[in-house]
Amino acid sequence: MAQTETFFLELAHAIGMEKIQINHQGHFTLLDDDIPVEFQICDNQATLCIYFEAGRLTDNPSRMKLELLLMANYFGIGTRGFNLALEAQSRALILSRTLSVASITVDDVINILDVIPTLYQGIEALASSSLKDIDGEDVKQYDRNFSARQMIRI
Repeated sequence: MAQTETFFLELAHAIGMEKIQINHQGHFTLLDDDIPVEFQICDNQATLCIYFEAGRLTDNPSRMKLELLLMANYFGIGTRGFNLALEAQSRALILSRTLSVASITVDDVINILDVIPTLYQGIEALASSSLKDIDGEDVKQYDRNFSARQMIRI
């Protein structure tokens, strides 16, 4: 617990806060460019999960939109290492990343916070766009010229 407390005190100082208030469930929220970013300490304090909502899907999203979201999620390449998921009831698009508390550094968290606004804007724009708003540039941004088999070298 002391290592975790020290880490969050160092993180607070790095982002210009006196301290971070963590509730009894190991949760706290920070605003990153007005985006609520949730932090949750899990697995008996072994992991830190960082997650945020990046828009909502309509009830009947186009196939192209779903394909683009899946392409963005391909090995975390288009999501900068975050996992993209759909919360079933609210239809919220949630981006999450889990890190080991034993090896995480303050710089790791700062680097993650640095990419969240751009990532949020990209996924939110994709989620709120209509099919006619999606063009070839959107597809190229997420399209990959390699397969999972090539990446993993099976």
